[in-house]
Amino acid sequence: MNPTIRELAIQAATQPGRLASLLLPYARTRGWDDAALAAAAGCSLDVLPHLLLGRNPFASAGDPDSPLWQEDLLVLARTWGIDPGRLEALLRAARDYQLGQAVAVGPPDSRPAHAPPSDCAEPGPD
Repeated sequence: MNPTIRELAIQAATQPGRLASLLLPYARTRGWDDAALAAAAGCSLDVLPHLLLGRNPFASAGDPDSPLWQEDLLVLARTWGIDPGRLEALLRAARDYQLGQAVAVGPPDSRPAHAPPSDCAEPGPD
């Protein structure tokens, strides 16, 4: 794996238009390393950073059933030699996770002032 491309892919996690922003947080939550994420995507470790730098289909078409989203998915799959069905399943799962996180956290004013943020662990007994 080219270390420069890998570093760019990691940096792309902060760019919503890139697949890294969708797939890397999902992979971290699942405890996956690069090899596990590549296996889930159905690509090699050499291809993974290139895939992560690819355009996130959700950035241009939020609905995975739209023709534009499906076209973006097929372009990604063909470009990197990935099974489109496998890639679609991974992208949908990662998006479901991302949307679940957004709902779980909610807007800041939706919690009582004394409530901890939902992503913080409750203190246990001493």
